[in-house]
Amino acid sequence: MGLFQLLASMVFVFSVFAWVCVILFFPMFKSSAHQHPQQRLRSSRIWLYAPFWLPLVTITSSLVFSYLQNLLEQADHCFQTLSQHIHHLCGVHPPPTFDSILAWTLPFFLFSLCLGILFSLALRASRARSLIRNLIWHSNPCKLGADTWEVEQASFMAFTLGFWRSHIFFSKEFLSKIDIETLRIIHAHEDAHRNNRDCFWNSLDHSFALVYPKKIRQLLLNDLDLAREQRCDLWAARRVGCRIKVAKAITQAAQFQVLQPEGSLAIATQNIPERIRFLLRQDIPHQTLPFLPTFFIGSAFALGMGPIHHFAELVVNALLH
Repeated sequence: MGLFQLLASMVFVFSVFAWVCVILFFPMFKSSAHQHPQQRLRSSRIWLYAPFWLPLVTITSSLVFSYLQNLLEQADHCFQTLSQHIHHLCGVHPPPTFDSILAWTLPFFLFSLCLGILFSLALRASRARSLIRNLIWHSNPCKLGADTWEVEQASFMAFTLGFWRSHIFFSKEFLSKIDIETLRIIHAHEDAHRNNRDCFWNSLDHSFALVYPKKIRQLLLNDLDLAREQRCDLWAARRVGCRIKVAKAITQAAQFQVLQPEGSLAIATQNIPERIRFLLRQDIPHQTLPFLPTFFIGSAFALGMGPIHHFAELVVNALLH
């Protein structure tokens, strides 16, 4: 029980530390427009999910370190730091149970937070499923591709909607106003959303972003939205063989007031000027190996065995004693 209390308390400390770092540093170090959209998506998600992945990585490294020391029969971490801490994070010698009420409050707080995030995610999935059912009921299969529907609707509709599995919807009115070449480009863009499961990731991002203040949350989500749309623009450009044609299709679709239900993704609703400028650039950034994510996670794993681990122990013992 003592190990559970200590683990929950250290998760809380690491989460708060990462949360503060995101609020302070993300506005200064957010992803650059000179990066490939896929790299920007990875970088932005490292920032967004930092309060969740950082505790897991650092605590795992701390436990692995304690088991390795015991396996190699070296001086045990508990005995090395006995004079500094009362309770230690060690899987070999579990710490005694805390008497402080805070030792039970922190796990309850973390459990409530995770429950809130899961509830938000389940609500988004339920709404998407219900709306898809209603739309398909009033639709006919579209010849443009799989999971594509033509909705009997007088307003303009062109979007991708779903959770794990997504569907593409075009209204009959929208199809009648767009020429076939532009329509194929728009469908290629929406098909990229479907193949990348962007609706699922969009729901996940919005649910986990609820832990941040509104200003930081909007910065994170806007950065993700732009990178996601640019990645699909490049997908469509590769499909048709011309980035200029994709830019024209976005401009043409933006002339209509397209309906976009909550949780859906559409080609001409977000960051249009930035996307047009990106498509008209002479040189598109190349996608490189994920060095930055590997560096961040590797550094957190290494530091979890030493400085951050000891710092968190000091903070936890100060809180609970």
